[in-house]
Amino acid sequence: MKAVTEWKAGQDYLPPAVPEAGEGQPVPGELASLMEDIVVMGDESPVDTNPHQPVYEGFVIDSDEKLEWLLRKMGSLEAEKAGIKARAEEMQRGLDAQVRRLQARFEDEVETYVRRRLAETRARGKTYRTLQGHVMLKREPEQVKIVDPGALSHVLEDLGRLGEFQTPRLDTAAVKQWVLSGRAAALSEAEQHDGEVPESLAFYLALPGVEYKEAGEKLQYVFGSQAEREEAISDARAAEERGV
Repeated sequence: MKAVTEWKAGQDYLPPAVPEAGEGQPVPGELASLMEDIVVMGDESPVDTNPHQPVYEGFVIDSDEKLEWLLRKMGSLEAEKAGIKARAEEMQRGLDAQVRRLQARFEDEVETYVRRRLAETRARGKTYRTLQGHVMLKREPEQVKIVDPGALSHVLEDLGRLGEFQTPRLDTAAVKQWVLSGRAAALSEAEQHDGEVPESLAFYLALPGVEYKEAGEKLQYVFGSQAEREEAISDARAAEERGV
């Protein structure tokens, strides 16, 4: 038969006493079941400083004191969740910083080695596979980064085109597409005219407030199941390029 402990108003909560092992008495392995049979009685809540303490079936919210107890318990758990999340995010930032330092330190060496090994092994694609993960050379298109929206807005205003991109804030996505299109046209004209760019397009190559990142290949590191997915994508692209 399971033991029952009653709690009355004004008493601190205490766990049930553990009887000595013997005939008809529970053994230490049954302590968990004892905790499930505590009956809470009275008009107040048990004094409970542990937010993980289980709530017993006999406890009913029927007074401000008991409601306060419940809210305190829930608030403690929410605070614990927030603390765990903050610590996890801090750890994540630290790990990300370590990864960035390793990439910055070894990126040039890894790229040189991977390119050499891909050439030596006559690999189908641009993925070098190892037991610990894969290193991929991924093609990235030219990119535009707006570093000074104010300076760029002044240029658009001088051109009479600010209204096209400001609704009411500057639509950076539309501006980037406009800059890329104009820059592509300017570079195409330069190729066709021995490097000379028409004045109507030249400003695209030196817009204030804008940074350009040339198209090229960038190292990407993949691990585990992600490596398998990326490998399949890489193989498919390689086959497409070969016309298979």
